[in-house]
Amino acid sequence: MQSHISLVCFACIVFVTFFVGSATTTPYLREKRQWDDIVDQCKIYDSTETTCQRCAKETKSVIVYPMCCEGRESAREWCTTFINYGITDDN
Repeated sequence: MQSHISLVCFACIVFVTFFVGSATTTPYLREKRQWDDIVDQCKIYDSTETTCQRCAKETKSVIVYPMCCEGRESAREWCTTFINYGITDDN
């Protein structure tokens, strides 16, 4: 009986060690994601940086600035509309 318990404990330790080790490893080949080639436009254009900073400040959202700068999910267009809401071209 003692050897059976020892064998079960050993098998559990090996099992847990295997899965912990495999969970912390990175895949050999990672698929290219759509945002891998995205350029931070805020570092290139001052006007984009200003728009994205204003949008992040007014929305009080931590994810708006990077999404706006990188142009993900049309965030920059949304920010421009949000910032200019209520402003008309009428004089």
